[in-house]
Amino acid sequence: MNKEFSKDNTNSWVAPLPFRSPRQRLPNNREQALNRLMPLRWTLVKKPEMKEHFVDFMKKIFSNGHAELAPALKKDQECWSEPVAVMSDIQQMFHSFLVREDHRDYLRSEVVEFRMKVHVFGNCPSRPSTD
Repeated sequence: MNKEFSKDNTNSWVAPLPFRSPRQRLPNNREQALNRLMPLRWTLVKKPEMKEHFVDFMKKIFSNGHAELAPALKKDQECWSEPVAVMSDIQQMFHSFLVREDHRDYLRSEVVEFRMKVHVFGNCPSRPSTD
């Protein structure tokens, strides 16, 4: 198996994010993520059933240990918090692969920052190249 893949002490697979090579430095998109959060909050206020599904989904993410409280970023540390919605049957397959710890800052979530510990289906690096 690829030398980038390994198993941790819980017997979970750990893999890096599939960045393209050469990988360019990503800008911090915190402001963009916050701007997207405001309309989502408004939608959830207007649609209580949608809010209930959203809250249940997020509780499941946390109770399964698929996200963790993100530590403060060090000065000039690179991260990316692009929002991703996961709604599919293969969700659990992606959540079976842990993200290497040094790549978790690319999977941060807002408002209280968390970062994903598992691979996220639909994340830009996981999409096929159109080149």
